[in-house]
Amino acid sequence: MTQHDTPGQDILAAARKLQEDKLVAIQRLADTRARIATIQAQMTDAEREDANAYQAAVRGGWTEAELKAVGIAPPARQAPGRPRGKGRARAGSGNALVDSQLRREAEASGRLDRDQTHAVGVPGMPDVTAGVPADATPVAG
Repeated sequence: MTQHDTPGQDILAAARKLQEDKLVAIQRLADTRARIATIQAQMTDAEREDANAYQAAVRGGWTEAELKAVGIAPPARQAPGRPRGKGRARAGSGNALVDSQLRREAEASGRLDRDQTHAVGVPGMPDVTAGVPADATPVAG
């Protein structure tokens, strides 16, 4: 401490020195985090391109088994777009012969709903007449 410095000035100088050291450390951390964010964005873009290229290969005639056999695993990220499902869930057994037989039996017994689309009382089919009196007259639609 010089003759002109006061104890308060010495304290402030020491605090500034500590702050400068902290700022250097936090600047390094901020730079590293920015680099990570850039690389993650590049990785996301690369994964999207990979998924699209994989789908293009499948649409181009390669099967997933063939691609796997040559060392290309399915992409970790799926291509954007509508998810592929197993199709819409449909009422019925999945067997056209059985479904047509059930429909004929339902028509013969008069047990179809107003829309003529679902057999009433058939397992797996909704009962749309629940709570409707047996003598109720159907309304023409």
